[in-house]
Amino acid sequence: MPLKLGLFTIGLMIGLLPPQSGRAAPQAQSDAEPQLIFQILASELALQQGNVAIAAATYLGVAEQTRDAAAAERATQLALALRAPTQALAAARIWLEAKPNEPNAQETVDALSLLLGFDHDLSDSLLKRRQAITSPEALDAFYERLSNLLIRSQDPRRALTILSRVSVQEPDHTKLLYTKAMLHEKLKEHAQAEQALRTLISRTPADAHALNALGYSLADRSQSLQEAKTLLEKAHQLRPDDAHILDSVGWVYYRLGQFDQAIDWLQKAFVRMPDAEVAAHLGEVLWKANRATEAFTIWRHGRQTDPNNQLLQDTLKRFGVSFP
Repeated sequence: MPLKLGLFTIGLMIGLLPPQSGRAAPQAQSDAEPQLIFQILASELALQQGNVAIAAATYLGVAEQTRDAAAAERATQLALALRAPTQALAAARIWLEAKPNEPNAQETVDALSLLLGFDHDLSDSLLKRRQAITSPEALDAFYERLSNLLIRSQDPRRALTILSRVSVQEPDHTKLLYTKAMLHEKLKEHAQAEQALRTLISRTPADAHALNALGYSLADRSQSLQEAKTLLEKAHQLRPDDAHILDSVGWVYYRLGQFDQAIDWLQKAFVRMPDAEVAAHLGEVLWKANRATEAFTIWRHGRQTDPNNQLLQDTLKRFGVSFP
């Protein structure tokens, strides 16, 4: 896919490559400059011809030689487009080295370190940044970024370990509680998840996402259904058009055996968010209400949307339903 010529390329061509601290700036007529210009031109030509892998490797080579932030950022973007995380991380580290206060560079290094399993390096870096924070506002922002990073982890146990190490001074900081609960929930550690959500709700009673998460968890496990209904009704009052909450309200009505109300709420959720999980829920209630043809239609749509969705797969298996 062709990409536009970057500012770094233009700057390099006209001899504006900035000097790096601790390194001598290239001379205007140095032997290295023509070679660098050639590498950049070759990289851009490769991009125009659709050879992203060659362009990415070339830009990474330039970044390694020059330690230039723009070249490293370009190399990072190209490696990410190739889905080459190891190469992207190498480039992103140079980008961050050149611009240590660039949030995008730091977030990219953090995300790739998490993806590639460099947990110790990531924890050390995060802990160092945590120890440098002196204001409550900055701490809130730091933990919010940490939560956004860890909640995407494919390994909740590892994510919890990182979270615990980094937040050792504030293990129950408000900005961490929702993420902590969701990670425990993925591990089916429901007691720990419930405790974190109840603590969060006690501090921020108008947090619709926390109310929804606790209400849904209780409903899904058929526990304290009246409390779950109360929590979800409050969440709905706070965010009446949120499809996730509409889905949860429908699910608690299903658990209460009120199929007509459940179908009504779940259909509203499906109109707003016709994904595989809502399809799994709505299809199940329709099936139980002896509306098998409609259930098949909804499930088939969910399967087409996301054939690998675990909830949908489990639901179909439970009812012995298969599609060709």
